[in-house]
Amino acid sequence: MQGATDMLKDIVEGEDGPRGFLESKVTRSKTSYNLERKTRYLAMVCPIWGLEADSWAMEWLELAGKHGPDWGPDLPMLPSPTDGGRWQAAPMSAQAGARWLRHLLYRAGEDVAAVKSLGTHSLKATLLSWMAKWGASREVRAVLGYRSSASRGSEVVYGRDNVAPALRELEEMIGSVAHRRFFPDSTRSGMFSETLAARKKDSADCEDISDSSSDRSADEEEPDGGEEEKAVEDSGGVFEPSEGLREGLDGFCILSV
Repeated sequence: MQGATDMLKDIVEGEDGPRGFLESKVTRSKTSYNLERKTRYLAMVCPIWGLEADSWAMEWLELAGKHGPDWGPDLPMLPSPTDGGRWQAAPMSAQAGARWLRHLLYRAGEDVAAVKSLGTHSLKATLLSWMAKWGASREVRAVLGYRSSASRGSEVVYGRDNVAPALRELEEMIGSVAHRRFFPDSTRSGMFSETLAARKKDSADCEDISDSSSDRSADEEEPDGGEEEKAVEDSGGVFEPSEGLREGLDGFCILSV
């Protein structure tokens, strides 16, 4: 947020309301350790929906339009405020941003003991932790955390199209938390929850299937594994050793299963 500039709204109106992301260009970050990266734009993106019924981003954009700050080239997304309620040209420090965040949480009624250790980095860490519990791959979490391995190169996090799949998965995870389908703070067995009504419906469907087919039980007693065997063969194929290995093993006793 200190080096963010040029806010871009990638938002479309759908049948269920606005969907999309906010994007800001960043020219400086902790991972920019050489001149190329320091002068190359890094896209910082976030979904416009959070955990509440209303879009936080749409409300935030409306308030920012009325009260500032102004956004543009070389202007920070969140500058330091003045005593008179206006905005400075200098970006807010990480320490001041953390104090502001904690103050907002205090005013919202959050527990003081739980809030006092939080900082601006806590927001990112929370989402990455939720994504790990959600089952997101290490690669997806690395992209969301703006990390890339040397073998994959920096284009993974600098290219907009490269981060799109990870953003869609992040949006899906947040939506599942908001709609109470995913509980990241629960135990492992209780993170994903289905309603009792859904379980009863599944049970009833199973009973209907067993009652409607008199020969289904006979099929289950002697299941036909042909489809499963074909799927395994299609995915793995017939095993063959490396080229030349079979000829080198001639004359040796090989255990056959």
